[in-house]
Amino acid sequence: MNKISNFHSSLFILFESFQNLERLFFQFKQFPQSGIETYSNPFVGSYRNYIILETNSFLDEYETYFREINNRNALKKKSKRQLKPIEQQYWSRIENLHKIITPFLKTLKRWSEIKKYRNNFVAHTNRSDWNDGYNLIIAGQEPYDAPRTFFEFQILHDLIHIIFGLISQEFNMELIDACFTARSLKCFMNPLKDNSHIEQELLNMISEYNKECEQQGKEYTLNIPPIEYAPLKQMVEKMNEYNHPLTHMHNYIRMNYSDIVSRIKNEIDPLFSIEIPSVVSEIK
Repeated sequence: MNKISNFHSSLFILFESFQNLERLFFQFKQFPQSGIETYSNPFVGSYRNYIILETNSFLDEYETYFREINNRNALKKKSKRQLKPIEQQYWSRIENLHKIITPFLKTLKRWSEIKKYRNNFVAHTNRSDWNDGYNLIIAGQEPYDAPRTFFEFQILHDLIHIIFGLISQEFNMELIDACFTARSLKCFMNPLKDNSHIEQELLNMISEYNKECEQQGKEYTLNIPPIEYAPLKQMVEKMNEYNHPLTHMHNYIRMNYSDIVSRIKNEIDPLFSIEIPSVVSEIK
């Protein structure tokens, strides 16, 4: 088994987070950037959420593990959650680079609640943390300070793109070494799950479900389309169709979506009403 330094580990994690953000934003910008069409695609919100998730991961890694000052302090403190301090030979280069990166970090931190949004709406969907009482919260009803519009997500992406670009220029050879070493840490492949008895497992599952429903005198159904795995689909197709009362309301909403959105568009999210400034910048 190969070994990797704490510095190279942190550099690799920053690289992976950056790559994820690049892929997410590439897909995100394919969607319409304003109007009802934006909300007619359910993936827009998902991409926005995961861009913020990866942004928070990138900032956490940079601020908590990569920064020189935190590594210096980590050597002084002893705690149950001991950091993995960066090796000292990299401290001065990281410190000098941080001074260059600081203007971009300050601008990135113009959104002061990226971490809070990540915690409440992405990592723990619509559930506030212990500071706010673990309450139900809806993103569109909260005045959180995090990117909302396409224009803001463009800026967010560009800032991280610049920051990691500077890191990769300063530590060019180290980054290549980090990627190679990280991907060759272990010489064996993660074994696949043994699924040779999966159909019997599913039959046992359905049998247990039927037994419990019978004991409680309940008449639920599992026939809720679509079920993709053919053997499981065949097991539940013998049961009654799912006919929850809310199904009719969902159908009504889908049929009248455009009218509903047009009436409430200014109340849901400023993404509907804010135009994207025509800002074009080139980083050479």
